[in-house]
Amino acid sequence: MSTITCGNRARHAGQTGTHGTVAAVRACYLDPDTFTCGWQYEARDRYGVLRDEDGQVVILECQSLAWSIPNGITCESGHEHFFNREYTDDRDEAMALAKVGVEALDLQGRVWV
Repeated sequence: MSTITCGNRARHAGQTGTHGTVAAVRACYLDPDTFTCGWQYEARDRYGVLRDEDGQVVILECQSLAWSIPNGITCESGHEHFFNREYTDDRDEAMALAKVGVEALDLQGRVWV
């Protein structure tokens, strides 16, 4: 992945930083409330999901630059969370969420119908 040099030394401890997208550079300069992305995912290598010595799946956090967008948050790695969306694998729960104005998505990101 190519990177874009960011000259905002105040955000990068006096160093020249880099970002993966123009949106991330813009957020770094203009958004006073950037933060670290906490999106969690399973650690993987070429053999599959990594497990610790107890057999538990190793969970990592994204740690990319994140910022607020209308009705949610996003990060420079492409993770998004919308405050009016929820994921569910249960049809009844999807219907209950729809009744209170929350868009219910299945676990593949498709809207329940």
